[in-house]
Amino acid sequence: MTAARLRAAIVGGGIAILGAAAIAVGSGAQAVAADPADVGQAKALGHIDAPVGAGAANRSGSARARAAKVSGQVPLPKGESFDDIQWENGELSDADIQGLLEFNAACKWWLADADGTSKDAPVVVAQIPSWPTMREGQRHEIAAAMVPGGDAGLAADTVAYCRDSVG
Repeated sequence: MTAARLRAAIVGGGIAILGAAAIAVGSGAQAVAADPADVGQAKALGHIDAPVGAGAANRSGSARARAAKVSGQVPLPKGESFDDIQWENGELSDADIQGLLEFNAACKWWLADADGTSKDAPVVVAQIPSWPTMREGQRHEIAAAMVPGGDAGLAADTVAYCRDSVG
């Protein structure tokens, strides 16, 4: 997957609604201690069913409330949150919300792994391809590229995308 195709997949809908909601991530300089809860949560998320169909559209207020209800299922590196997602940029289905939360978290884990800021990152990154909205299609191709032995070029493009778009 080329950098242009990656951007098209992410912004154009292959990665769902990222074009409709802005996301950002902070950066840290030191690795934080490993937390078995993060690893367990990342593995547990892999056993949850993906949202079926588009689901009901959620306007910004209800999208934020719905996201708050399900965001606890999606692990984040220490010090990160979903507070940076702007839910006011359009109507989002339940599947869109789940996908946005998972991709936002994945980008944060991929950056933590690339930067060495979390000792849990390699283990969590290995679980991301099994997360509900990351199991198939272009999302899965991107998530699989991020694990050891994955497509190094796509992984580099993805980290660059995450730095530019959510970092």
